[in-house]
Amino acid sequence: MNAKQSNLLLIIAILLTLFALWVHRFFPSKHLVIFEDVAPYSYLFSVELPDGSPSAYWVDENKRKWRCNSPPRAKDSTFGCSFVMDLRKDSGGIDLSDYSHVLLDVKHQGSSKKLRFYARNYHPSYSIIDDNNSNKFNAVNLDTSELHGPISVPLGELQVADWWLLQYNIPRENSKPEFKNITEISIDFESNVPVGIQDVEIYGIEFVGEWISAESWYLGILFVWLGSILFYALNQLRLLRLKTNEDYMRISLLAQQNQTLLQQSDELRRLSTVDPLTQCFNRFGIHQIVTSLESHHQKHISYYSLILVDIDNFKHINDRRGHDAGDRVLQLVSEIIQSRIRRSDSLGRWGGEEFLIILPDTRKEFALALAEKIRLVIHDSIFEIEHPLNVTASFGVAQQKEQEDFATAFKRVDTALYAAKNQGRNCCVMAADD
Repeated sequence: MNAKQSNLLLIIAILLTLFALWVHRFFPSKHLVIFEDVAPYSYLFSVELPDGSPSAYWVDENKRKWRCNSPPRAKDSTFGCSFVMDLRKDSGGIDLSDYSHVLLDVKHQGSSKKLRFYARNYHPSYSIIDDNNSNKFNAVNLDTSELHGPISVPLGELQVADWWLLQYNIPRENSKPEFKNITEISIDFESNVPVGIQDVEIYGIEFVGEWISAESWYLGILFVWLGSILFYALNQLRLLRLKTNEDYMRISLLAQQNQTLLQQSDELRRLSTVDPLTQCFNRFGIHQIVTSLESHHQKHISYYSLILVDIDNFKHINDRRGHDAGDRVLQLVSEIIQSRIRRSDSLGRWGGEEFLIILPDTRKEFALALAEKIRLVIHDSIFEIEHPLNVTASFGVAQQKEQEDFATAFKRVDTALYAAKNQGRNCCVMAADD
């Protein structure tokens, strides 16, 4: 795509954005009409007056026209006179959180200056199943002078009643209005309704909202722009990378081949130094480590200790249990030793059932203590769980002397191991020259 095409595409995108911002106002609203879309169970809530008559009764139930009779009473006495619409279904109440307004078409005749609309919300954190009053009481008081036709009341004007907050000791985080699970709505009069007759006729109640809110629509436009910019940037980066790859194809190919050869060389080197059964070093790997230590010894004053381990009566294990069992014993012994030595230490399978541990910068006392610790763990471990097998090991320990080479140090530790075998096995012996 050349610069001219890019500029044309940008102009088209800007025009489409302006059109999208303008067209939102013409989106149709969504409506939920009570008594049509929802058929609630409706009833009048009233109290018994001193003369035995109800405080609320139907004038014409089919037209939802009812009368509230408010007699003289004490100032603090309770009074009930409500038209209640129960919205509960098998799955709970109705979610009105996506609606922004409620259209109330209510006619009122009487001396009361206020008429209340409320909606109760159920939530397990504060609602009590057998106590309908525990459902959150969201309410708004309307001036009866406004009730000359349908009025639009923003749901944001509904507030949680203070008496409900105090009565149920509601924490601050639950004190905001909620419309997620409305179980009932009602039109009523508060306790301070004036003395006399109040007639109310309900023509309709309708909740109105947007299928897509302006905030969500504008945010979507913003995301489209951000996504387009990101796509453009990534595409430009891709084109630049392709061009760069073309320029350096030969160099990249040679570098890749060289890297492959290095990896293969490293893998072959690793395989040549690792025992495949126990995954510790083999004898060649041990010699590589010793060569490195001796080279280090020439530059820096250093020393190491050796621990030579031999599994007792290993031939009997192979003869009685088979070589597979013997291999599993070797693997578990290797795991036990590797889990108890330091990262700086090295473990190798010297041959057959013998293991050699190299401990750089370690004195013989620590090496002997470590050998004893490993010996006890091997002695206490369970080998071959289905058919338990007692396994022990003998240990020879030696510390490298000054100016002593590996062959001499190994000969001393091998002699110490032989002494451990002669002492009855399952023990640790320090090299005599130490």
